[in-house]
Amino acid sequence: MPWAGGPAPWPGGFGPGGPTVPRRPDGPEERRRRRRRTALISAAAVVACALVIAAGSALLDAAGRNLDRARDAVASAAASESASASGTPRPVAEGSAAGTDESATEADSSAGRPDGGADGSAAGTTAPRAHAYGALLVNGDNSISLTDGTMREDRKGDIRFDCANASCALESDTSVFTILFGDPGADYEECRRMTADRDDHRLPLAAASAGQEICVRRNNGDIALFVVQVKSTALPEAAFVTMDTTVWPAKN
Repeated sequence: MPWAGGPAPWPGGFGPGGPTVPRRPDGPEERRRRRRRTALISAAAVVACALVIAAGSALLDAAGRNLDRARDAVASAAASESASASGTPRPVAEGSAAGTDESATEADSSAGRPDGGADGSAAGTTAPRAHAYGALLVNGDNSISLTDGTMREDRKGDIRFDCANASCALESDTSVFTILFGDPGADYEECRRMTADRDDHRLPLAAASAGQEICVRRNNGDIALFVVQVKSTALPEAAFVTMDTTVWPAKN
């Protein structure tokens, strides 16, 4: 007689799909596999978190570098506008029209006057002929030669740049430095006078900003003037400074 209603009576040990077998407890090997799987999942999660954090740090560093460069560029532009407004002359690239006119004027004004020593110490002497070089860049890998106003690809030039001991500075074995404060527009006589008794072969640039003037004297009597254009020292390993440079050689 067919079943009329209610739950079907299943004999013990049987279910709707057939006989039911109790689940066997996990053995030691299964438990080890499960622990290894859990450990691998946890390790993968930790690595993923570390990668996310590293990517975020890289983005923040890149943003910081861009901000520093933008700040330096704005400061440089502001200094240039200020110099233009005040009529203060700035070094120009050698061979330009301005440099030619300046040299011609200087030659005319010096005609008929007696020559002096290489450092211009004698009364009534005139400055040597100026050689101007625009935007020379120096970093931790290269150097600047004051003899011909070139950027060398090695560290054997007159002027080097270094960020050792968390302080970026100009360095030289052949020259001494002094940084000028006050009104811009330093010339040969001022740099000659300000470097006469100096013995600083390293000049920290912490106080230097765009438009800052730095006087230099080489051991052969050459006088030079640096005008900072861009200084970037946020990342010491990528730090650099660009400077307009004027050199008055001791011997023309």
